[in-house]
Amino acid sequence: MRLLAASVALLIAITGTANAASPEKGGYVGLNLGVLAYDPGNLPETGKTTDDTDYTYGVYGGFKFNRYFALEGRIVSLGEHKYAEDREEINADFSAITINAVGFIPLGQSNFDLMGQVGVGSGHYKFKFLDGNSYSGNEGTYTFGIGARWAIIPALTVQATLDAYGFSSNENDTKVDNKFGAANIGVQWNF
Repeated sequence: MRLLAASVALLIAITGTANAASPEKGGYVGLNLGVLAYDPGNLPETGKTTDDTDYTYGVYGGFKFNRYFALEGRIVSLGEHKYAEDREEINADFSAITINAVGFIPLGQSNFDLMGQVGVGSGHYKFKFLDGNSYSGNEGTYTFGIGARWAIIPALTVQATLDAYGFSSNENDTKVDNKFGAANIGVQWNF
């Protein structure tokens, strides 16, 4: 507890009250960690989700063209989920690679921004059955989200986001609409 208090005090001392807003233009890379909820949408009548939450993680990088707009690419793990179908358990792994347009609303001269993103890309799924069989595929995916950012120092930003992902997969000739909601925290290095 003392270490945490000392760390916070040091962070406040380093950042001071100066405007530490992230650069208005330039590249960045970051990583996110979070929790994820999975909604398989229209599973066949025999399908029942038995594990609809998991952890999510991802890496991203992009270029901020000005104080209000950036383009970024993301690689995200959307977790492993289990469901039963006709007395057979299925493990499903999901991931996505997306290109996103990101908009920022700076909050005055402070080092805080509100943000929103929308993107498209490729969603990957792999279904693994208990008998050892598996199949996988790729489908188009969409994503959107909102969040807030704080530039601790010009080179370092922390953020909290709520993101949604969606794509369809073919399960035994049935199209399943997979939807994911993620609450993330992340850290970003600006250069």
